[in-house]
Amino acid sequence: MIQRVRRQNRIVETDQRLSDWIKETVGKVDISLEAPKEPSKKGKGVCLYLMDFTHKPLPRRGVHDRERIKTPLCIECRYLIAPWAETVQEVHILLSHLAFQALLTPGFEIEADPLPMNAWAVFGVPHRPSFIISTPVVHEFKSPDVPLVTERPRHHHSPLTRLHGRVYGPGDIPLSGLRVSIPQLRLSRITDVDGQFAFPNLPAGISINTLTVDSKRKIRPNKFELSKAERDEHGLLIRLIENQI
Repeated sequence: MIQRVRRQNRIVETDQRLSDWIKETVGKVDISLEAPKEPSKKGKGVCLYLMDFTHKPLPRRGVHDRERIKTPLCIECRYLIAPWAETVQEVHILLSHLAFQALLTPGFEIEADPLPMNAWAVFGVPHRPSFIISTPVVHEFKSPDVPLVTERPRHHHSPLTRLHGRVYGPGDIPLSGLRVSIPQLRLSRITDVDGQFAFPNLPAGISINTLTVDSKRKIRPNKFELSKAERDEHGLLIRLIENQI
């Protein structure tokens, strides 16, 4: 699934940040985000052209509290800075101010190698003084808000109950190996050699109405309503007749 970067585009934000930086450094000038082209004979400005960008891996983060924080995504954007003005001297002044201020600005880095001469031929304009500046663009992942715990945790214990009994066949013979189930809770037990079964730790708040006992001869189990079942001091008494076994 593609995760979209919400709100304003990070590169557009970087374009604006660099444009503001240029105006703060050299004053009010025209700024072009397009590829270098033949400048007009009047006025002055700066070509701020995004040439390309590359992935810049950041150190992974660990585990913070109960949530794993995702490592931010980062790309390194490379901009060509190429001033223009009415005179060569004005171009040099603009270039000098911008270059030295870039060296003093955190997050900016001037690349040692200039733009190759053949690149100007591709742009279709004569070579002019310029430099390449690189700056990181980071996308942080917003962590979900976790409410502050201001109270001690409260534990609510639900009362439990136990349901047990015995299954007999004709002649009060204990029946072992039969499955006794509580359908509404999806619980089952197998009777032991004495025909006994037990369901410990049942929620007391649930009214259990029916038990079922598997038959070895029938596909469907036998149903028994608890309200009509026999009981003694040892629990439920379930008696199966011949055709129920």
